[in-house]
Amino acid sequence: MTRSPATQLQEILRRLPRDRQLWFRDRTRVMEIEHQGVRYVVAGGEWRAMRDRERRQSCIARGEEELRQIANATRKGADPVELGSRVGRALQRIQTHKYFQYGIDAKGRFWWKLNQERIQEEEAIDGWYLLETNLPSAKTSPQEVLTHYKRLAEVEAAFLELKSYLEVRPVYHWRPDRVRNHVRICFLAFWISARLRVEWLAKGFTEEVPKVLRSLQTIRWIRLTPQGQAFVGFFSKIPAEINALLQKLDLLPLFDRPPQWAM
Repeated sequence: MTRSPATQLQEILRRLPRDRQLWFRDRTRVMEIEHQGVRYVVAGGEWRAMRDRERRQSCIARGEEELRQIANATRKGADPVELGSRVGRALQRIQTHKYFQYGIDAKGRFWWKLNQERIQEEEAIDGWYLLETNLPSAKTSPQEVLTHYKRLAEVEAAFLELKSYLEVRPVYHWRPDRVRNHVRICFLAFWISARLRVEWLAKGFTEEVPKVLRSLQTIRWIRLTPQGQAFVGFFSKIPAEINALLQKLDLLPLFDRPPQWAM
């Protein structure tokens, strides 16, 4: 089972009858399509559609700003080849080249406009993704294919989290027992992270666990020992946004008193 690129989905969509193209308006559906003897499952969601739209709008906004700057700095009668190369490099750098058309008119003035055809093609598949599978339809329904893919994606996301936030590698140990314990601790940390994700989703909280934990790392336990006096311990000032986050996740009680290890 593999996920096919968006261009493949656009090609299949163009070849579908008009009545089946209308199915793509309902992003809650899971559809099955056979194209050139290959079985495909198409799935999506409103959240993914919103994310795709926001990403595209952000890309277009960056591209428009870049093009405005180039237009303001371009003198009349500029070399078309040099200007085209400059614009192409600028748009490629911010990965927005596909959304624009540009050139120099007969009077030597630089012009640009949105590639509406390309934008409309993307809008038609916002939120959708295409899965290619060799699983027979007699044994697996489209929903089961989607479930298999999501489980695979969860495994890949788990390894990504282990390698990035939890830093399972590089390993700075040489003794085999220490290497094993390092990996064991990383997997234990991942289990805690996964458990937090489940509990937070039950509360309606959808932020990524690593992102939240990074923000909580700004909280510090400060220990002062004035000369000849008992030590004084206290938490650093918790910003208002983090305090609201702790309250939403029912974590404020953890910061009501010093941790046991600090006593």
